Amino acid sequence: MNSNQKLAFRVGAFAAQNSGTIHASVARVNLGGIQNGSGFVFDNSGTVTSSLSLRTPKNTGRSAGFCQNNRGRIQQSAWIKPHTETEKNPPADKKPKLYKDEQLRHVEESTDADILQKYGLTEHWQGADGLMPDAKANTRALEGATVDIATGKDLLELIARINSGDMDAAAGCYRLTADINLHGKSIAPLGINDGCPFTGMLDGGCYKISNFKIKAKGTEYAGFFGYVKGGKISNLTLDYVLSGKGGNVCGGMVGYNDGGSFYNCHVRLLMDVSICSGGFAGKNTGELVCCSVNGRMKFPVPLLLYLAPVLAVLLIGALVAGIIALTRSQEPPYTPPDRIDINAAPVPDDNINVPPPPAGSNRISFEVQQEIFISYATKVGIMNYVNPRRSTQDVIVSLCVTDAELQEHGVDLVATGVRTAEEMAAANYNPAKALTTLYKSDLLPIGYKLEGVKISALPDGRTHLGVGKYNMLIVINAYDPVTHEKAVINAQAPVTVEIVDR
Repeated sequence: MNSNQKLAFRVGAFAAQNSGTIHASVARVNLGGIQNGSGFVFDNSGTVTSSLSLRTPKNTGRSAGFCQNNRGRIQQSAWIKPHTETEKNPPADKKPKLYKDEQLRHVEESTDADILQKYGLTEHWQGADGLMPDAKANTRALEGATVDIATGKDLLELIARINSGDMDAAAGCYRLTADINLHGKSIAPLGINDGCPFTGMLDGGCYKISNFKIKAKGTEYAGFFGYVKGGKISNLTLDYVLSGKGGNVCGGMVGYNDGGSFYNCHVRLLMDVSICSGGFAGKNTGELVCCSVNGRMKFPVPLLLYLAPVLAVLLIGALVAGIIALTRSQEPPYTPPDRIDINAAPVPDDNINVPPPPAGSNRISFEVQQEIFISYATKVGIMNYVNPRRSTQDVIVSLCVTDAELQEHGVDLVATGVRTAEEMAAANYNPAKALTTLYKSDLLPIGYKLEGVKISALPDGRTHLGVGKYNMLIVINAYDPVTHEKAVINAQAPVTVEIVDR
């Protein structure tokens, strides 16, 4: 894995992405070899209050002691690290490398008690042990937790039931009644995906589940909890190893907390990171209160090519002609079944400060990665397509491969259903221009971005592209944002797609 690929990872010692609420929580994580991570949260568009980062990633000028990208609210929070002598007195010919969020740095020589007081933590942490919350002192029982989980067998049976789609089990109310040692077993996340989420309650009773492994390979969401939707978890402590290799979104406690709540929950772990990794939560849209993570996060070893996009983003000027003039067709208005692609998101405010297009102009502008890495196991990759506000068109984007490229990789076009023998024998057939669509989005309005893609099999439904590097095209179809009329001219952008074995 080269340095550019590493820079594409989103790693936060506590959370990778937060659009919910994090309060009175702390991360003490050694971010081994992670150069552009963050000591607490990588992307924040929610609220973080009264929280601390006690360790920081390697300072490369791209690092953040607390938060890498903040579009939300951070209050009464800090990363704790005294200035080194080199930083205080840098050599005359060198400037010190500053973290991106120096304004959140706590540099006073203070006692733990002073720090707790300054950041409002004495109001929330009872019996605090230094700068970490005390799990037993802060316990609050969950009312309604009635089904006892006392052994490893009980726990594994529960995980199997929920991951098989048992909605009653997923919505149940549980409580741990003893510490559980899983003796090195590899287990599946509880709530394996958004189709089988955990929606119930679990009271850990201040007991610990320990000595187990979770492998993220082939999963969308990995952690002890994979996907939690509106569930409530409290008083739970974990101690285990999480391998993010081959996964997408990983978190030590929960991969994706979708509107759920965690109170007084704690994780100690060793974690190999995935493309989107948090020590406690990968993605959080819910509430995390009085929680902590302690341990080490690092890139997978050996360092192979994983699902990691190259950061370089090319504007349309680098891919096709800078602006494509559009003419209108007389086709009926296009009305997509879903107005906006379910995976689309608004472009952050810090990316929209561009001059408005000239009055009456019609143009497509876009940003997209030159190289896209896709996991062979999950078929998922990161494209980061942006339809910026300087564009005047809504778009639908497709990822396509030519017949010539498929043949170059040994694909039998007839056997896989890509073409019939008659089509290939036609006088006007050109394998360099004949396209097969592997992914197609729904509508992407002006000012929206599309991060991930999941490619399909070839038309026979069974054959998938093998590991290797492919020259492909992103095809952009444009539509008027008011009338939905389809433009005659389609834009195309060449990209390199590498399918990696993970």
